[in-house]
Amino acid sequence: MEGAGALALATAELEAGWSIAIMPEGRIVPPGEWAATGVGRAHPGVGRLALDTGLPVVASGASGTERLWPYGAAAPRIRPWRRYPLALRSEVVGVVEA
Repeated sequence: MEGAGALALATAELEAGWSIAIMPEGRIVPPGEWAATGVGRAHPGVGRLALDTGLPVVASGASGTERLWPYGAAAPRIRPWRRYPLALRSEVVGVVEA
């Protein structure tokens, strides 16, 4: 789902009390399209949701996920007999309110 239909569904879910997660680019970006910042070009949908619902936007990011689920792979490459090192970092950089 994309475009106006996706925004309408997201708005309905937010108004029902659910939280949602959105990739700023609107999709998973293949490595060849990564910008120097590690993300692709953002689309305005998240801003539209904030304005339409009056809810805050909390920015978040994920990196390194391509090691477990490479772009284009049908499923994650997880082997139950292997350990996967994982490092989590968190930093609050701000909340944008409409």
